[in-house]
Amino acid sequence: MLLLFGPQWEGLDMKVDLERTRLECLLNPPPGSSSHARTAVLDDGSLNPSPRPATEAEQKTVDKVREMQALVQQRVGVGKKPSPADMRAILLENFGVDIRLEKFGDPCSTESEIYVLATNTMDLGIPVGGHRA
Repeated sequence: MLLLFGPQWEGLDMKVDLERTRLECLLNPPPGSSSHARTAVLDDGSLNPSPRPATEAEQKTVDKVREMQALVQQRVGVGKKPSPADMRAILLENFGVDIRLEKFGDPCSTESEIYVLATNTMDLGIPVGGHRA
């Protein structure tokens, strides 16, 4: 681990990053998603992903993400990127979360985190290696 992450690796809290990366892998982001566009170059020539099955807690999170993706698609349509106003409306109307009350640096609500994960792993028409036209 020292060679991989450097001399300060023991002080790094990488658990959250590893959990988020695993969830993205379980969600299998499709082409057109920002997650796929960001990682597709790294996957060139690699084997197909085959993560171990989701734990019960991970499956609950995956189910919440899929439900959030359905809410986003109902509001903006398939393959379209939601605006900040769409995000605010989805979170407020469905979960009672007003993102305007969340302060910078404070922990985000669970719903806000699920929303970000959902939109990062759904087809928004983003080409690999670039921005939408």
